[in-house]
Amino acid sequence: MYSHKKTSKARKHAEFSVDVALLEELGERLVSRPDIALSELIKNAHDADSPSCEVDLNVVKKRLVVRDKGTGISEADFVHKWMKIGTRNKEIARESPVYGRPYAGSKGIGRFASRFLGDRLTIISISRTEGGGFQRIRARFIWNRDTRSRGDVQDFKAFYTVEPWQRAECGTTLVISKCELAAELKKDRKDVASQVLKLTDPYGALEQPNFNLSSTTQGGGFNVDPGFEITLGGDFQTSDGKSKHADDSPKKLQSLVMENFVARARIEANNGLAKVELHWRNKGKVFERSLPLREIHPEYSLSSPLLLDIRYFPVRKGTFSGGDVDGVVARSWVADNCGIAVIDSGFRVPPFGQSGDDWLDQNLDESTSRRSWRTELARSLFPMSPEEKSQPKQNPALYLPSRGQVVGAVMVASRSHSSGNDATDLIPSINREGYVRNRAFTDLYEIARFSLELIAKFDKKFALEREQRIYEDNLSKISEDFKEAIHTVEMSPSIAPMAREQIVFQLLQAQERVRDTRTYESKKLEALSEISLLGVMAGFITHEFEKVLLHLEDGIRLIKQHALVDPHAKPTVDALESTFDLLRSYMDYSRLMVEQAGTTNSREFSGLSQIRFVVDSTFAGFTNRERISVDLEECHDFDIHGVPVAAFSGIVMNLYTNALKAILAKHALQDERIRITLIRNAKGLVLTVSDTGIGVPKTIRNRIFDAMFTTTRSVEDHTGLGSGMGLGLSLTQRVINTLGGKIELREPPATGFASTFEVTLPLG
Repeated sequence: MYSHKKTSKARKHAEFSVDVALLEELGERLVSRPDIALSELIKNAHDADSPSCEVDLNVVKKRLVVRDKGTGISEADFVHKWMKIGTRNKEIARESPVYGRPYAGSKGIGRFASRFLGDRLTIISISRTEGGGFQRIRARFIWNRDTRSRGDVQDFKAFYTVEPWQRAECGTTLVISKCELAAELKKDRKDVASQVLKLTDPYGALEQPNFNLSSTTQGGGFNVDPGFEITLGGDFQTSDGKSKHADDSPKKLQSLVMENFVARARIEANNGLAKVELHWRNKGKVFERSLPLREIHPEYSLSSPLLLDIRYFPVRKGTFSGGDVDGVVARSWVADNCGIAVIDSGFRVPPFGQSGDDWLDQNLDESTSRRSWRTELARSLFPMSPEEKSQPKQNPALYLPSRGQVVGAVMVASRSHSSGNDATDLIPSINREGYVRNRAFTDLYEIARFSLELIAKFDKKFALEREQRIYEDNLSKISEDFKEAIHTVEMSPSIAPMAREQIVFQLLQAQERVRDTRTYESKKLEALSEISLLGVMAGFITHEFEKVLLHLEDGIRLIKQHALVDPHAKPTVDALESTFDLLRSYMDYSRLMVEQAGTTNSREFSGLSQIRFVVDSTFAGFTNRERISVDLEECHDFDIHGVPVAAFSGIVMNLYTNALKAILAKHALQDERIRITLIRNAKGLVLTVSDTGIGVPKTIRNRIFDAMFTTTRSVEDHTGLGSGMGLGLSLTQRVINTLGGKIELREPPATGFASTFEVTLPLG
């Protein structure tokens, strides 16, 4: 028999330890580029309430000096903050003590940025003491020596000195020696300077957010902020000996270019509500809307306030005409400064908007000719039908501004985080390039990308309007030319009277055709602009009519109960049930059309069943009453896939009702026939609808697929087939073209029929 003897167990614990080599690893891996390393040191100067930061480079001595006039580092701050890795002090106190600046730095990255730039760091800092005097602290780090020794990081000792100081100006100087990157920094000084100087003022001409000012600042609790200036000296100097600083940038040119925009998108968002504006040159404000972001985008959770200001400069003739800036100079400036930056708490966040960056997928979509919106906001506000997507001339998504055509920024004020757990806040990546791809970043992308899609929507709209104006102007000019030609012929003594009369007659006829074309095109555009409204109304009516059917069904149920007592009510019940079934079939068909209209999703279905549904269920009563025979014998029964069932049914219904109207328009009392065939061959699916109606005269066959053109307007409305607006064939052709098929009026028609329409659709 097995027995188990219980023994006592000693409970122990183990603690994490960190090797001192981590400091070397952080210094080499945490920062990836010299300009980013410099930016972290400059942010520390900003957070110390310094009005300026001077950066000097000495290539010969391999030395880099970063100097500020801020509050300095006290002994307590050095011991408990500077020497503490991953400190959260800037997360707790989110504003600087003197000017109330939102903190730009976090996580203590600055000290490791200095490790990236050079092997030795000397800190010299003067600060005020609690007694009102001054003290100077001096510390030195030799990274390779100090981090090469083995041991735990808590055993790492930094030696420093503290002494009273008479100088009444605070500030911190960082001296980075053995800077092996010095030669590289000088070689690339133009690019490095460009990136560094754009840290705090990338686009001064943009609207500035007020959320970068704390509530205390607005109430007068802090001193007035003098601003923050960056100066690059030493070997960062240009060949003419001038130092690089923020004021050297051509601010006047920047202002002139930025005010000469073709379009400007402005979005202000906070607490789930976005105020969206779009301004257009010579048109003013063309779009304004307050959007409840969480209703449109339920997962929206960005906690930071946001201000977006983007200017659009399309590469087209006239973009910079009429302004106070030379077009060539302006275009060059846009090329050098294009992109959409992200500015967080007053500092630019790389790599957003920098050369080679495509964080909003502008260049990607341009290269792939993307035909649909990426954002839920655009899909909600500007839905596109499959037909609109398929036609390049109509699809606004194909006109998304490329990166080289926009200049602007999205300004935010994220919190300083060290945990990276809060999905509602923008969290800087550990290497200081971009943000963690969390929910908040997705929301930032959604708003910034939507601004581009908004510009694209109206850019396409105005382009189409411009084309229409040019077209109408040309027609007017042609009319005037005709008048002048007629007058010239009538007054010409060299043309024989008979020839003059004939020429004038022909010119008058041509002039009349131009007038007809203008009238026809006008009606066509009006009709097409209202087609989308018809779909909206159809959906509304379907929804409301379903409520009516529910009440009718309840009424029939009550009358049936009454018929059990009173047999005389039974005929009424039967009639009501028959009518209800007919109405329900109409509703089922309407719902099918409304729900699936505008989608290319498809499933397998029986083509013959759909044809029978249209012919037998929907119009059987009508054809019986009018004694019209319908032949479906050549409709083969097979499953159709690759074609949306709503599109197929809509094609059948339009062609079938057109055939019925053509027969009624003939007013004949015999040989009223319709034949529908459905076969499958090498071309795909082939559907034909033939009728013995009035036919289509040769003179108008090239216009039957145009909107607003009809040959059956005389069919009376009481038939229930509609009044012949001339939209059916036009819409049918658009749907068929979208599906990659074609429709044609077959010549000659099927034997024994006046007209035959043939539809060919590819099968998936």
